[in-house]
Amino acid sequence: MTVGVTGGIGSGKSTVCALLQAWGADYADADRVGHTALEDSEVQAALLDAFGEDIRNSDGTLDRRELGKRAFVSDASREKLTGVVWPEVGRRLREIAEASKASGAEILVIEASVLLEHGDPDHLYEAIVVVTADEETRVKRASDRLGISEAEVRGRVRHQMSEKEKIERADHVIVNDSSLDVLERQARSLWLELKRRT
Repeated sequence: MTVGVTGGIGSGKSTVCALLQAWGADYADADRVGHTALEDSEVQAALLDAFGEDIRNSDGTLDRRELGKRAFVSDASREKLTGVVWPEVGRRLREIAEASKASGAEILVIEASVLLEHGDPDHLYEAIVVVTADEETRVKRASDRLGISEAEVRGRVRHQMSEKEKIERADHVIVNDSSLDVLERQARSLWLELKRRT
């Protein structure tokens, strides 16, 4: 079973995924897969064409922070970024899912920040989990973790799907606005349900 775990920035989806992985799930991080996709020469060429040659560092590598700043300026620029990178990410995730299944793993958890924004055209996911929390909590967490201003985090939040819409499209919802113990209990309940389904 391939399970997509998503949620807004600072929601705690990585913590939920870490718990599921500790209990036996295979795990893949779509953001990390996206970072490796950025090393693909065709993807880089398309990004330079879309966002400018000056997103390249002096050593020739992409300045991911600058790319992120430009990509989250507007819906159009964000869609431009994902339009370049997401097809390659999707291809790589399908390969990961196939390898996980071939290895005999019962559950593969894929953490994907923009899973719902892009949909699931290849029907990769058999269950969608949304991790959510109130906006103030998410902004504070993300600012502390990423070392960026709360204003910058709010800018990213504005360009993400609303929490209401994510929850409406989820198969399972975990509300992460309390203690780690409460989060772990919800994650354990989810894990047992996923195990029952397999």
